Amino acid sequence: MIEAAAARIAAEIIPMITDEQRAHVRAVLMPYADQQVIMREPDLKTYLSIDNGTVEWWKRHPEKGPRAFKVGRRWAWLKSDVDDWIAAQREAS
Repeated sequence: MIEAAAARIAAEIIPMITDEQRAHVRAVLMPYADQQVIMREPDLKTYLSIDNGTVEWWKRHPEKGPRAFKVGRRWAWLKSDVDDWIAAQREAS
């Protein structure tokens, strides 16, 4: 899951760097932007900086969080769905 690792690294690094460095990081990560990145729970929690309780709430109340699906017995999210959900939350507020 190189894409998820790249997103996780970007989420940790981007707040700590200059605008010029931030532009470089985004340029390096852009090839992954068009791919359908599947995020597992640890990826989602890191990407959104949320705790386990929030993810568990979303599993029980799917209308409250980003669209999820199961792969086998485990939950997963498409990064594009998570990003769309974030945009919708921003517009609603």
